[in-house]
Amino acid sequence: MDSKARISRITVLSALSMWIVVGFLKLYIEETKEVPPEPFERDYSGIAASETLNVALSENATEYCIFNATPRGFQLETLEDFCKEHNLELNIIPIWNEIIAERALAAGKCDLIAKHVFMTDSTMSQPLLRSSLVILSRTKQIPDTIYTTGTHRFVTNYNGKTIICSNIFSQEKIARKVASGEINAAICDSALALTYQKAYPQLKIDTSICLPQDIVWQTNPNAKVLLDSINAWLSRVTETKK
Repeated sequence: MDSKARISRITVLSALSMWIVVGFLKLYIEETKEVPPEPFERDYSGIAASETLNVALSENATEYCIFNATPRGFQLETLEDFCKEHNLELNIIPIWNEIIAERALAAGKCDLIAKHVFMTDSTMSQPLLRSSLVILSRTKQIPDTIYTTGTHRFVTNYNGKTIICSNIFSQEKIARKVASGEINAAICDSALALTYQKAYPQLKIDTSICLPQDIVWQTNPNAKVLLDSINAWLSRVTETKK
């Protein structure tokens, strides 16, 4: 066999070997590739069967927090009352941002979330109550730049002021940044603002932003029975002294 034929044979064998290796590699990748799980969605029947209601709650001074080793907060206590009446165990999933909670709800990692909204839709309960928004600052004069969190979705401009929305900080952390002077002002829930002012007396509260918002519970779009159960319960309890 001359040298040209030998080289040609070696070339063919090399190409064939390479195709075999590539084929096995593709097969291995296909077999080992992770398939994203389907979102786990369940309605009231599935929740009742598990005897557990999974709820994503923002950690802050008024909704859900641990104080002296004891869980407390308005949302926590209201959810405990709902679960008690429906023979359910309450499983709290602490989060610090409503956007993260929305992702958890969409992925089926929780059954409902508590949130502040300006407009409700068919996935949200009737309002538990209404809240207003204020500006926290260290001076009476409101600066040109105001910070807010993903909890309060504002346009980027309000009365000539620039609104910067951060999805990486909680309301409490932004309030601490205002108190320490790292930022000049922040938009905050009125009830939380009063709590932060007690902790940081240097904070001033300006009510120039008084946009009312509803505090609601949001469920998965497919959990219609759960939403009906929540609304029926809220209709009763909101008329009581408690």
